[in-house]
Amino acid sequence: GNPAISVQSRATVVINNGGNYCNVSGSTSSGGIESYGTSINLTISNYVLSYNSKTTNNGSGLLINGDATNVVLIKNSTISNNNSTYGGGIAQYGGNLTMRDCIIDGNTVASATNKYGGGFYISCGVAKLSRCIIQNNGGTTVRGSGIACRYTGAGAFSSPRTISLTVDSCTFQNNSTSATGADIYAANGSGNACNVTV
Repeated sequence: GNPAISVQSRATVVINNGGNYCNVSGSTSSGGIESYGTSINLTISNYVLSYNSKTTNNGSGLLINGDATNVVLIKNSTISNNNSTYGGGIAQYGGNLTMRDCIIDGNTVASATNKYGGGFYISCGVAKLSRCIIQNNGGTTVRGSGIACRYTGAGAFSSPRTISLTVDSCTFQNNSTSATGADIYAANGSGNACNVTV
């Protein structure tokens, strides 16, 4: 299956109000929204991304895959109860993500070792989260039930392999794992720097 909304290269898109709950049975490339490519400006506001599932891929609520010109802004939105392999709610491979006044709640990843990011996973790129609530995310052995930052690949597009994450005035609660980093997990991956400011 395909995601409910797919934003491709050289697109400017505003998604305002409403939501999607599609692809609940899951497939490799299903999910809610993907921002895939270069020269993208995507704004998502007052939106709900919930109950999306992928069987063997990442970012069931939102997948960002691109270079630095893939720019995504999410505000006043909820990403909840999604499930995938990495980044149950959101997975980012490159690009520039800003989230303001959002809720990341109840997202999970597959119950296997070395999985990352119940709520949000970033492999490379730039992300800034402001005044967000990250809660109730997890997985049995997930690293970073709330947020996980570690390079595992640059995705389909040429992109710096470094991570720059800023978390500003956010609330973390009830994120759980039997592994490392219930709220935030951050590590250099394959020698590539992971920079986190909280």
